[in-house]
Amino acid sequence: MFTSDELRDLAISGVVLGFCFSARSFFNWIAGYTSAAAYALTFLIALLTVGLGFLAHELCHKFTAQSFGLWARYQMWGVGLMLALALSLATGGRFVFAAPGAVLIATPAYWFEAFPTRKQNGLIALAGPAANIALALAFSPLALAYPRTSLLGAIGRVGFFVNVWLAAFNLIPIPPMDGHKVLSWSVGVWALAVCLAWGVLILQQVGLILPL
Repeated sequence: MFTSDELRDLAISGVVLGFCFSARSFFNWIAGYTSAAAYALTFLIALLTVGLGFLAHELCHKFTAQSFGLWARYQMWGVGLMLALALSLATGGRFVFAAPGAVLIATPAYWFEAFPTRKQNGLIALAGPAANIALALAFSPLALAYPRTSLLGAIGRVGFFVNVWLAAFNLIPIPPMDGHKVLSWSVGVWALAVCLAWGVLILQQVGLILPL
């Protein structure tokens, strides 16, 4: 189900995203405000939470497409990865552009049917943000059960935030984002998903739901 090139692209993309989301701690370490061990721990937390969210997002795209009998594989986008690194470094980790790559989809050569229908394309696109919402819910018990200063509490809160953020960001209705494909299929489904993802993200940012 996976080629060596696809596994390499997934690994590189996950590591780059992990660094981008821990860039603020990286600069604190460089400036001498925190230790190397503190940065390493922050990077590992980012790798676990962001990396897991990224993998779930892309693999759900892939597996949903394959469930329709389509060919699908993840391919990293070099320009997107460089842009993510550049922006995270330029802003001191305050802004992350998460577009490391995409799942390429095609109809098998032996098919005479058209490329995925609008509904299939919308469901494939929706699978990624839906996976992130599910992961956010999975991380929330850790955030609720442990103090934010503890390791498990930090993992829970970061995992919750990152996955809600990934869902909300990818639902922006601009090509080639997932939101555009979902909106092209169903305005109602897109609106419901956007209200859920952005609503939760805003509530967390104002401190009403599991503040960081």
